[in-house]
Amino acid sequence: MIFLYFLTLLSWVVYSYSQIDLNITLLQLPWFLSFQHQMIQLGYFDRPLSTAIFLVLLAFSYILYFLLVVRKNSLKTLLIITGVIAFTCLLAYPAFSYDIFNYMFDARIVTFYHQNPWTHKALDFPADLWTRFMHWTHRNYPYGPSWIAITLLPSFLGLGKFIPTLLLFKLLFIASYLASTYLIYRILKRTNPVKAIKGTMLFAANPLIIIESLLSPHNESLTLSFLLLGIYLMLLKRGFGSLVSTALSAGIKYSTAPLLLLDGYLVWTKRKIEWSERILVYIVIMVLVTMGVIYFREAYPWYLIPIVGLAALLPDFSKLQFGVAVLSIAFLLRYAPFLYVGDYTPQVQFTKNLIMIVPVVLILPLLTFRALLGKYRKIS
Repeated sequence: MIFLYFLTLLSWVVYSYSQIDLNITLLQLPWFLSFQHQMIQLGYFDRPLSTAIFLVLLAFSYILYFLLVVRKNSLKTLLIITGVIAFTCLLAYPAFSYDIFNYMFDARIVTFYHQNPWTHKALDFPADLWTRFMHWTHRNYPYGPSWIAITLLPSFLGLGKFIPTLLLFKLLFIASYLASTYLIYRILKRTNPVKAIKGTMLFAANPLIIIESLLSPHNESLTLSFLLLGIYLMLLKRGFGSLVSTALSAGIKYSTAPLLLLDGYLVWTKRKIEWSERILVYIVIMVLVTMGVIYFREAYPWYLIPIVGLAALLPDFSKLQFGVAVLSIAFLLRYAPFLYVGDYTPQVQFTKNLIMIVPVVLILPLLTFRALLGKYRKIS
């Protein structure tokens, strides 16, 4: 099982280079240049095959994921799987998003150009070679103060060099992934020790988490890490530390700000809420916030990262886990139309939305039927 999982991850790493930007040459080594050329041919000039490979890898990933979470795993297996994921994804190219390059440049504005990223943007530095392979060069810094503070260290240590800075940013996201995995395990050891390994595996091995936190990383992963730290500190009855950590989370992406307000209210009033109820309230709030963001922007898969992480804290809620898995698959399938066409045409946007909505619409009647069947059996 672990060997098959490693082969699938390695295949994702290789495939990620099919999406490498045409203006980037990571290494000048002859063998790598040959490899990059072949992968560009696949990703840009044989799109039907590229899309088919993506769908096969996605199917294999979720089959292995479901096999992993239903079996009884040991702590050793969890550690091996998590380590394999972290190490393998370090080698990957950020295939499905340019966000990491924007993170790097936002910090570069401070550490290299000594300017304010809230008032300056990438287009203000047209001679910088990094702008050749960036998207959204026209926007100012859109995130909170916590994120820019966190990214200054890898930017500074990168010494203005692209490859070292990219590796350091990837290490930052790997550290975040490992921290979230560890915190979920520690939280579950206190709240549901029997299911601690299963709940942690639900998060750590989820292909959406791997793709959107490590393969093509987004800062929602650090938003989740600080949120989980806040929850853990709350369990330790360290209310002030919990609020500080949740505030840091909201200072990365403002999406968790409502949770900070809720926690502040609960700490101030000293009101007690049953554990599972509290996490369910968190999930409902994050779902509503995510729906609002999607309404004004787009249903990006990485928006689900905090929801997947919070849901992992309730491993006994099978319907919740099933729904999260369906949503994860549906959101990741949105990549397929773009991979096939290579442009964001209105038809591609419509197909992406259709691909996302259909699995969810089809699964709702099934969940309703199962709920009604369960009630019927209890009455009988």
